[in-house]
Amino acid sequence: MNLSLCGALDRCGVGLLVVDEAHSWLSWPGWRPSMTAAAARFPTAQRLALTATLQRADEPRLLQVLAMPGSRVVRHPFFRDNLALHVEQRPPVLSWTSESSPLRPVEAETTFRRRRAFALCAAAARRDGNSIIYVHLRKDVDDLVVALLLLLSENPAAAEGATFLPYHAGRDDRHEVETAFLERRRVIVVSTIAFGLGIDSPFVRLVVHMVRVWASCWMGILVSSHAAHCPIRVSLSSSNTDPDASL
Repeated sequence: MNLSLCGALDRCGVGLLVVDEAHSWLSWPGWRPSMTAAAARFPTAQRLALTATLQRADEPRLLQVLAMPGSRVVRHPFFRDNLALHVEQRPPVLSWTSESSPLRPVEAETTFRRRRAFALCAAAARRDGNSIIYVHLRKDVDDLVVALLLLLSENPAAAEGATFLPYHAGRDDRHEVETAFLERRRVIVVSTIAFGLGIDSPFVRLVVHMVRVWASCWMGILVSSHAAHCPIRVSLSSSNTDPDASL
């Protein structure tokens, strides 16, 4: 526990103690025991705990952990009026030749993914919005940018004025890409997780996760002035022995 910070808060006083992702506090004792004492550090402060995934059965235990017995619990539905979820029906993405052979990607799967990502980015660009496409490896970044630029050259009217930029920890132009994304419109950044999802830009209209982990989902979130459209489909698996390759 940061004793200097605690001392400063003691001197200044805490009027409201807000706990975000409050459900995670139930697991703190297992790997950071000092956090179990944090809730009791400011006993007189009002408390607000926020979570979107807590099960009803765990509510009493969480209130006890956060020293909030008898607090009012307010629940809201998961769905919002400005959020629309869509599941796309499409051909299988995997195939196999025999029972003993491993699953293999359908030959046209890579082409489908690239064209779908381009179409989503083009739609966001036509609304003067910026986009982020997350991929797993640095090589995936470079390969996808080349493919998207080729699609743009084949149909420039679809995403007129759009700029596709690569970003990962191995590149020296990261600051220039960050500045372009923050200050310009119709910028599409293809990146590993090195590019922060929480980047503070009001122009973001699309986030595409082209993850390659087994049983994960690929999701494109297209935010318009009225709704967010989320086409969801199963993605592909991949193994990676170089941890730096995913940054």
